[in-house]
This record gives sequence, structure tokens and C-alpha cells, in this order.
Amino acid sequence: MAQRPDPMTETLWRRYIWWDVMYLVVSVLTAVLSAISADTAARRVWIVVLVAAIFGCYLLVGRRLATRQPVALWRELAFQGLMIALYLALATVAEGAPLMMMMLGSLAFWLGTTLSAVVVTLLLNGCTILGWYLGGRDPLDMIPLSLAIAAITLVSGSWSRSMVRQNLQRADLIHELRATQQEVARLSREAGVAAERQRVAADIHDTLAQGFGSIVMLAQALRASLERDPDAVHRHLDLIEETARDNLAEARAIVSAMQPPVLDGGLEDAVRRLAGDARVAVTGVPRPLPPPVAVVLLRSGQEALTNVRKHAGPASVHIELSFLEETVRLAVTDDGPGFDPAAATGGFGLSGMRGRATEVGGKMTVRSRPGEGTAVTVEVPA
Repeated sequence: MAQRPDPMTETLWRRYIWWDVMYLVVSVLTAVLSAISADTAARRVWIVVLVAAIFGCYLLVGRRLATRQPVALWRELAFQGLMIALYLALATVAEGAPLMMMMLGSLAFWLGTTLSAVVVTLLLNGCTILGWYLGGRDPLDMIPLSLAIAAITLVSGSWSRSMVRQNLQRADLIHELRATQQEVARLSREAGVAAERQRVAADIHDTLAQGFGSIVMLAQALRASLERDPDAVHRHLDLIEETARDNLAEARAIVSAMQPPVLDGGLEDAVRRLAGDARVAVTGVPRPLPPPVAVVLLRSGQEALTNVRKHAGPASVHIELSFLEETVRLAVTDDGPGFDPAAATGGFGLSGMRGRATEVGGKMTVRSRPGEGTAVTVEVPA
């Protein structure tokens, strides 16, 4: 099966394009210096051909292998064997061949393990001495320089390998971090969608559902009044029409995500209109509130009054809107039959009120006992 490029290694290799430049410079210097010192034209041609072959093999094969980690052993052996053979031929005809040993030794550190790179470097060093001998020169003259270049190659190759591995690890960490950030963003979007669905459900419950419930009760009262109280029919029809219009306005407000029309005159006016016959007391100095805060208070009051109408019957209701220094508090109190808050279940009523208050950093409390009325209080920062 063909190997695929490792994205991280390939990206990192592209960032270190200066390795290509360095290898090209080394190849050109080797060719120029060796050609100058060559004693025949044929030797100069061989020098240029061998240097070009070594650099070409690196550019076309070695560079590609370096971007595929780990390299298959047979690929590494075949490539290194070819490069060593070419280098031996170059060392035979070129006095500047040891410069290429630095290039080939450092490349070995890119392709395999540290041990294999050391072995390749030592073999290249041996080829330098052998080539010097095969070229008719005294190998003893080359041993000190060859060993020095081998040492430099080992040190620089180990350093470059360590640097590359560290950068690859950093690249992996960055990749994992980005993947984690994307996952967090996805989960946040899902949580936001769930929260928005809950909010819309609460909006529908607090507005449209309550309005339709009122229409149903008015229609039932209308049916009961058709024969015994004709005058009440018109009043009920008026109330049905008014409730339907209010529901239509609320539906449009939900769809357009705009501030409900009832808040146009300020929260205190909206609460008074909402209260109907209930007593309303406003304490403190009224001030403009952020729309989300005002909507939470208004919807909470609306829900509390709806619960009074449903469960407390003709009980008297008192609403207190208090503008405090750092918060605003809305309390709806009735003297109805009361209930056990711990046993209350079903619907979005109390849970919706509590959820709305929490969204803006506030809190909702319910105080009630059977036979002692109910007090619902919502307090939010503003």
C-alpha cells in the first residue's frame, strides 16, 4: 500500500524550506571547488554529473521520503544505498566531496532513527577515505578532515532531528487544541440551540398558550351567557377579540425577537396594564431597564397572575415592583388557598419563571402553604 504524506510533517517540512537552499548551496560549492581543482575536463564533467545526481535524488526522492514518517525500512535502505554509492563515486573524483557528506549525513537524521543516521554517517566517512585512496591520493591526508566533518555532521544532525521532533510535537499539540476548540464550539452551539428552544417554549407558554386558554374560558362563559345574560355576550366577544389581538402581537414579537409592544411605555406602566384589578405598588425610583431584564420581570408577573386566575379563584392580588439600588424586584402576592411548592409539577410555569430569572443572573422564590396564600418573587440585577 502506498504511503500517504503525514500532514503535520509535510507542513513542517515546507516551513523549513531553507534546508533545500542549504543543500543546494552545498552542492554548488562542492561542484565549483572540485571542478576548479580537477586536472582534466572529463573529471570536471563527472564531478558536475555526480553532484547533480546526488542533489536530484535528494530533491525527487529523499525529500518526499522525509515527509512520510515513519519511512519503510526497505525504502530507507534503498535510498541510502544509492546515495552512498553516488557519494563514493564523487569522493573518487572530487577533492571537495566531504562537503556533500555533511548534506547526506544530516539528511539521514531526517529519514530514520538516530542509530541508523550514525551508521550512515560513519559509512560516508569511510567512503571519503576509500574514495580518496581510489582516486590515487594518500588517504592519510584526508582522515583528520573526514573525521572532523563526520563529528560536525553528527552534532548538527542530532540537533536538527531534536528540533524537528519538538516542532512536530508542538504542531500535534496545536492540532489537538484546535480540534478541542472546534468541539467546544460545536457543543456551545448545541447548548445555545437547546437554550433557545427552551426560551421559545417558555415564550409560547407565557403568551400564546395563556392567551388561547383565556379565549377558551371566555368562549365557555359566552356559551353559558347566550340565553340568560345577552348583555354579557358582547362583553365576552370584546374580550375574545382583545385577547386574540394580544396573542397576535405576542406571536409577532416572538418571531421577530423584538421587545414586546407592552414594554413601550416602561416596565411600571406595563405591569399596571397587566395587573388589571390587582393592586400595584411601585417603590424606589423607576429607571430604564435592559430589555431582557424587563421582559423577564414582565413575563414572570404575567405567569404569576395567570396562576392566580387558574388556581386562586377570586382571591385578592397585590403586586409590588421595587427599584432597589442594584436590583429590581417584582413580587406577586395573593390570599388564595395556597399550595405546597415542593409538590408542584407539570408545565413550564414555575420552572420557566425560574429559568428566565437565572438567564439574567437573578433568582425566583415561591413562598406558599396550603390555606395561607402564595407569594412569588423575582429579583434580577439591573
